[in-house]
Amino acid sequence: FSALGEISLSPTVKELNTVTILAKRPIIVPVSGGYRVEIEKNPIVDKTQSAIGVLRAVPGVIVKGSQIEVVGKNGLLVQVNGIDKKMDPSQLENFLNSISGDNIKQIEVIRNPSAAFSSSVGSVINIITKHSLKEGYFGTIRGSVGTFNKYGGGLDFSIVKKKWNF
Repeated sequence: FSALGEISLSPTVKELNTVTILAKRPIIVPVSGGYRVEIEKNPIVDKTQSAIGVLRAVPGVIVKGSQIEVVGKNGLLVQVNGIDKKMDPSQLENFLNSISGDNIKQIEVIRNPSAAFSSSVGSVINIITKHSLKEGYFGTIRGSVGTFNKYGGGLDFSIVKKKWNF
């Protein structure tokens, strides 16, 4: 280095007009035992759909008709704002269809639930809403007509009262 000789640096001050720092929150955030999907700020999710439609956009969740599952897991428990929704699949589908996708803030998918859950629970989906869900009555009437005089129909009805669902 002696061949270069002596190098000297002189300080120079330069003032910047404006500095803008841009950062975005991640859409998928790891949480204990799983991950949380930010729905509110997610540009990919169509928030005009119901909760069922929004669940179709969540990675690792499969929705087929009224069946909801977490890939590779049995024993799904669905919660809304941390409250268990123990309903049969068609009732759960009707209930989730009553929740607007625009009211969903985030969805937590817990692939490995803690010991606080029953041993039969293999995974948990917790839908966290922006506003608490209103109490009320939800129902669906369905009917079908087939060939050879075959007819079918049914009624699904739910009542939501604070922490209870019937």
